[in-house]
Amino acid sequence: SNYGAWVDVSAPGVDVLSTVINSVCSNQIPREGMDECGYDWYTGTSMAAPHVAGVIALGLSVNPEMDRQKLLECLYNTAKNISDINTEEMGRGLVDAKAFVECCDVDASMMAIPTDTPTKTPTTATPTETPTET
Repeated sequence: SNYGAWVDVSAPGVDVLSTVINSVCSNQIPREGMDECGYDWYTGTSMAAPHVAGVIALGLSVNPEMDRQKLLECLYNTAKNISDINTEEMGRGLVDAKAFVECCDVDASMMAIPTDTPTKTPTTATPTETPTET
């Protein structure tokens, strides 16, 4: 719903399926097989912005220490150029979650090291099949 030189990146924002409160039944934009309550289709920045926020959260999940500047560099550098299919400027392009997460992961300074004592932040240790004896 927004375009122009001031847009940083683009994200899906047209006919996005979203949850709704009070078990409202979808009737605004009917879709085959979508007659359940609790969902509806919406369009606009209110749908696109959560896509971008979610992608950034995914990047931070693989590299929680990444600073704002590095996050933005990865976001801008991994966006897919979509200028050939749009008549208006749409920023650096369409957010690419996979490429963004890979960029954040490559930039990770170090992974958390498992410890025997609890920590304030979760570690990335993979659970073993059987518990160890203490």
